Amino acid sequence: MSIKSTDKILFKNTFFLYLLTFSGYFFSVATVPYLTRTLGAVAFGKTGVATAYMSYVTIIMDLGFILSATQKVVEHKTDALYIRKLLYSVFIIKIIVGFIISFFFLTYVFFNPIMRQDFIFYALYLAAYIINSFLPDFFYRGIEKMKIITIRTLLVKGLFMCLIFAFVDSPKDYWKVPFITLLGNTIAVLLTYFDLFISYRMNFEKATRHEIYSHIKDTLPFFSSRIASTFYQAMNTIVLSSIYGNSKLIGYYTSADKIITLSKTGSSPIADSLYPYMIRNKNFKLIKRILLIFMPVICFSMVMYVAMICK
Repeated sequence: MSIKSTDKILFKNTFFLYLLTFSGYFFSVATVPYLTRTLGAVAFGKTGVATAYMSYVTIIMDLGFILSATQKVVEHKTDALYIRKLLYSVFIIKIIVGFIISFFFLTYVFFNPIMRQDFIFYALYLAAYIINSFLPDFFYRGIEKMKIITIRTLLVKGLFMCLIFAFVDSPKDYWKVPFITLLGNTIAVLLTYFDLFISYRMNFEKATRHEIYSHIKDTLPFFSSRIASTFYQAMNTIVLSSIYGNSKLIGYYTSADKIITLSKTGSSPIADSLYPYMIRNKNFKLIKRILLIFMPVICFSMVMYVAMICK
């Protein structure tokens, strides 16, 4: 494959990752104001606290595989047996980790006097995020075909938005938010594995215990890096909830924090699309070219977005 051909693939994947990222902006802009008004500050604050905890669940469930497994797919792109064993290993590891997280988190919720009254609410959020972690994104990133994941995510998010508007119309409906999220994530995972099995013939191939341990060992450095960068981001909401309980303050903080988070993720599609490309090509000149093109656009877009929100 020529450099020009790989460059086209890179730009194509960057485009779809941007489409995926900015679709998140669109759906957040559409649903957050509605949920804030409909649920009220107290109930919406609960969703903020839940998603703060779920940011840790997401990182722990991923275990760094979004980086380590993507690298292995790139390096073994032509070895179907290896990739099948990798898919099996990641799936088994995540099942085990999911059970461990569920036990500790639900035990924590049960013995937390502030959270215990919303036990089902937090359990639904936990189930939604654990199921979402089984999406084999690393495979599609490794083969650099993000179009399928993007289109499927757009459809699921569109369904989520429609269901939110249709069924969440009062503060007592706050539990429907994680339920709808769970429904959407389940559909996305099922459709993705269907595509994986049908389009790519990627069935699971049982790996040995040694191979599974090897994948865990390889991914731990990536996991350490990701958990360190995420730890402080969600801790603010968790600390505030432990101090103020179900106060309106949490709802106000959550709304503001979502705007900041959306603004900071403008450059992530470039990094995500460059990662498998750079593993294979080591083309540093292209990085400089992309930064010169995209970074001014990103900065301008973020400034305009914040200006519109603050009006």
